[in-house]
Amino acid sequence: MSRARFSIGIDLGTTNCAMAFVPLDGESSQSQMFPVPQWETLTALSESLTLPSFLYLPSESEAAQMLGREAGGREWISGRFARKRASESPGRVAHSAKSWLCHHAVDRSAPFLPWRSDEIPVEKRISPIQASALLLEYLRGAWDARFARDEAPFCHQVLGLGLHGKRVPLRVEISRLTPLDARRESDPPMFSEHPGGREQRPQGIP
Repeated sequence: MSRARFSIGIDLGTTNCAMAFVPLDGESSQSQMFPVPQWETLTALSESLTLPSFLYLPSESEAAQMLGREAGGREWISGRFARKRASESPGRVAHSAKSWLCHHAVDRSAPFLPWRSDEIPVEKRISPIQASALLLEYLRGAWDARFARDEAPFCHQVLGLGLHGKRVPLRVEISRLTPLDARRESDPPMFSEHPGGREQRPQGIP
C-alpha cells in the first residue's frame, strides 16, 4: 500500500467547486489551490482555481470535436464551458445540484436535471446526487492527470470532502458513485469535522 503524499481538500459548492492540497512530508506545509483544466470553448482549454458547478451534455457534433482531447472523453462537460452554455442552451445544462440536495421536497436520487428540460431524453437526465458525483469525479481525474505519473494518484491520498451543512450519509452516498479510494472501496472517504459535529472547511479553499 502506497503512503499518502498529500492531504486533499475538496469543496463541492452550489456555484463553484475548488480543490486545495498540502504535502504531508517535507518542510513546506503551505496549502496550495489546484488549477483545474477545463473547456473554455469547444476547441480551447484553460485552467482556473475554481470549477463552476455546471454540467453540460453536448450534442453529438460537439462531443465529436472534444473526443480524444485532454479533459474530454466524458459524456457531461464540467466547468466554464458548461456555465456559458447554461444561458445559450439551458435545457442541456445541469446546475445548482447542491441547492437541490438541500430541498427536502424532492427525491435527491431522482433523475430530473436539467430541470424541466425538453432538449434531452429522460434517460439522459441525472439526479442531484449524480451531478455532485460527476463533479467530484472530474476533479479526481484532473488530479490524476497531473500527479499520477509522480506516483501520487488521487486514490492514495488523504481526502477531506466539504459539502457544508449536509449530513454524512448524503456525502457517503455521493462518494459511492465515484471511485475515490481504490485502497478502501468499502469505506467512505475521510471527512473533516468540527468537534461539535459540523464540517470543517478544507484549508486553503476560499
